[in-house]
Amino acid sequence: MNWQTFFQDVPDFRINRRKKHNLLDILVISGCSVVCGADDFEEIAMYGVQKESFVKTFLELPNGILSHDTAAADRV
Repeated sequence: MNWQTFFQDVPDFRINRRKKHNLLDILVISGCSVVCGADDFEEIAMYGVQKESFVKTFLELPNGILSHDTAAADRV
């Protein structure tokens, strides 16, 4: 599956100066973690940390895994 194509129509409403993480990275990690049972931002971040080596095989992650504070602040 091409994640870029799948999420291409999702608008990014974040403020440009606050865009530390790629929207695609946030969406894919959030989606995968919720499918695996994550219920909140802390569990999304924990999933990202635990699966970092795996998700790096298909995501850029230029600034690493987002923290739970970042996920909650972006609310994508």
